[in-house]
Amino acid sequence: MSTESEQTQLLQFYTDLRQRITATAEAGELGGFQEEIFTSIVLNEYLSATGDTENARECRDVKENAAGQKMHKINGYALSEGAENLDLFITIYRGYDEPQRIGREEVTAAFNQCRRFLNNAFKGYWKDMDESAAAYDFAKEICHNRNELVRANLFILTDGECAVEPPKSDRLDKTDLLLTYRVIDIQYLARIEQGEPTPIIIDFVQRTGKSLPCLSIPTKSDQYETYLAAVPGDILANIYEEYGARLLEMNVRSFLQFTVGTNKGIRQTILKEPDMFLAYNNGIAATADSVELTSDSGAIKSLTGLQIVNGGQTTASIFYTQRKDKADVSQIFVQMKLSVIKSRNDVGSIVNNISRYANTQNKVSESDLSANNPFHTELEVLSRTIWTPAQSGQNQQTHWFYERARAQYKNALAREFNATNRKKFELQNPRKQLFVKEDLAKYLNVWNELPWYVVRGSQKNYGIFMSMLKTKERKPTNIFFEDAIAKAILFRTAEEVYGRQPNAIGDLRYVTVPYTLAWLSRTLNGQLDLLKIWKEQRISRELRIILYELMIAIEKAIKASAPGALYGEWAKKEDCWRQLRNKSFALDMTFIQADLIDPANPPIRRIVTDDVETARRQEIADQLCSIPAIVWEQIEEWGRIHGKLSFNQRRIVAGIGKTIRQWGKRSSERLDDNATTSGPLIVDIVKEHAPQFLVNMPDDVTPIVDKPMHRE
Repeated sequence: MSTESEQTQLLQFYTDLRQRITATAEAGELGGFQEEIFTSIVLNEYLSATGDTENARECRDVKENAAGQKMHKINGYALSEGAENLDLFITIYRGYDEPQRIGREEVTAAFNQCRRFLNNAFKGYWKDMDESAAAYDFAKEICHNRNELVRANLFILTDGECAVEPPKSDRLDKTDLLLTYRVIDIQYLARIEQGEPTPIIIDFVQRTGKSLPCLSIPTKSDQYETYLAAVPGDILANIYEEYGARLLEMNVRSFLQFTVGTNKGIRQTILKEPDMFLAYNNGIAATADSVELTSDSGAIKSLTGLQIVNGGQTTASIFYTQRKDKADVSQIFVQMKLSVIKSRNDVGSIVNNISRYANTQNKVSESDLSANNPFHTELEVLSRTIWTPAQSGQNQQTHWFYERARAQYKNALAREFNATNRKKFELQNPRKQLFVKEDLAKYLNVWNELPWYVVRGSQKNYGIFMSMLKTKERKPTNIFFEDAIAKAILFRTAEEVYGRQPNAIGDLRYVTVPYTLAWLSRTLNGQLDLLKIWKEQRISRELRIILYELMIAIEKAIKASAPGALYGEWAKKEDCWRQLRNKSFALDMTFIQADLIDPANPPIRRIVTDDVETARRQEIADQLCSIPAIVWEQIEEWGRIHGKLSFNQRRIVAGIGKTIRQWGKRSSERLDDNATTSGPLIVDIVKEHAPQFLVNMPDDVTPIVDKPMHRE
């Protein structure tokens, strides 16, 4: 039973989430439907981060009978590469002031609707659908790949509280497809927010009727315990069948690049020399949060938080040999080295090191495994210090907040102890300008003409991005950051222009957007003015129109070039890009001439080093302090009376005036970063609405209006 403090935290989390959903709906984003917005947030920000799913797509499909009763329904799906694993999501969204209880009848009905969708899809449901329907391509794809599917995980997503135990795993009617069931309720989401998602629990006694014999290895470390065990192949295969890639959900999961193809050597050993498997195979390295041993410590009863950090290929190969070759894998044994991490604070670093040093079949580099890669830390610093250019009619400059590690935004917001400071933080760091490592990889790989990697999913694409990044040894600069944000604006705008069902261009947004931008990058050959997009924080109306027309043409071209009807699978292949990249379309690209760099007058870009940045800030400080203190006091009063300056801006103005009075000629050395960052914007506001303050200054002061402040 939860404590009063836990209930208070849950209600606060729920309230914040509901307010965010409401605000997004009012802004018309994601179609304005709260159920879809909730689904998108859960899939893209929570479940993908924990490894519960990967590369999920929102895709609402409802089929009703003549009486208006729902026969089947889904709100999203995720299909693994190779069509081995399928996740189906159905949403129960209430949106009340407090979380509602979700009862057994609702849970049963929702899971049944998911099952019926799956049955209908297997029977060729796509043939009865309109080709523009959101689920058309997906239903067609799983129908064609139904024999490849190993497991379908059915998820209920809800903003309510659900204490109902989901059904036990079973098989889909008249098939050997394993079905598993999970409920993701508001409590589970809150635990993810706190960094405590539900771990994988393996109870050997419950599964096999006996404990797993093990040998405890004495260590002097207070960070971990080590055990050695020989796991029967059928037990390992059954665990993989049930959990799949969730067993690899730590950082290494992004880089193993696991494929469903059976390793030939492992397969041959199982089929021809099963008694030699233990001798030939290196086994697996695993970690766990805790272990329950028998009274004599000679066997493992259960494991909590199991993770395979090396040996995913071995595990999957055993499973596929059992499934496809009908091999008896109960007679083979796999050596397991199990490290039980004693402290939760040490989990990330220890698992990364185990992955790096233990992995021999799929080499994983240190920089790939760590969010502390210098590239990411440098980019994080840039995102906290670079302000967006001031926009017309707006007083507030903002940051694009780069979340190098999960929950940085939430933790930064939590450090603001009162409502005023939190509001200020959210104004300066709007959530819509939050982006994570996987987002960055998507934006940059598209512009680097690698759309087929982007279509394969965020984790695989990120792995490619990091491997290429290491090769280039690139250190981000202010120019790199500004261009990256311009590409982010392009990508997000293209998604918006493509639209969502029922008013979308088609049903392949996740394919068409990256291919369109990659084609645009190749065709324009570096001539698109990214600096203009950065400065304006949006793309032009003309470019939006071209994007819309181009996406229609490119989606048709992708479908026409596909060797079969599985367009999503075709788009994951480089051949798809090869056939598209040099195509020309009947579009007048001179329509976006104003968005291209003028060869006769290219933009001047300067990399801001620490020395340059210091000199720039000193220049701004000198100019601000050239305005007498009394003028700053008049500006503060004018801003208050006429409402032209915010409370924070008036506070900065008063601080500048006070510093000048106190320090005189040395005042420019005493101005803080807030003054030098916000001061030029305040001066611009004064120039526009009350220039008399700056023109009619004392004769011994150089009017700042005649000397524009330098801002990058």
